Amino acid sequence: MDAGAGTGRITLELAKMSFKCVPLDFSKNMILTLWRKAKEMKVADIVYPVVGDMEYWPFRNMAFDGVISLYVLNHLPKY
Repeated sequence: MDAGAGTGRITLELAKMSFKCVPLDFSKNMILTLWRKAKEMKVADIVYPVVGDMEYWPFRNMAFDGVISLYVLNHLPKY
């Protein structure tokens, strides 16, 4: 899980190393850009993008082996 994935800088690096990735971002445009890049890099088969809000986690607890979130807190109103 890449929470606040943006256009996929971290997600795509992980996918290149064969990690299955679920990038989450609030912006549909960011996710669409990420998805286009994943297809170009031929890693779309292991990237599962989600448009959603980190403050209202759209997944069940313990759904992922790991979560990464870089440069995101300053974009959240509560922080």
